[in-house]
Amino acid sequence: MSERYVPRIILVGPPGAGKGTVSPVL
Repeated sequence: MSERYVPRIILVGPPGAGKGTVSPVL
């Protein structure tokens, strides 16, 4: 669940603060 969510958050990160930071907020 975590290993599959990390690579997804980086690609679908918010346009502003999530282009290289892993944030499990989404």
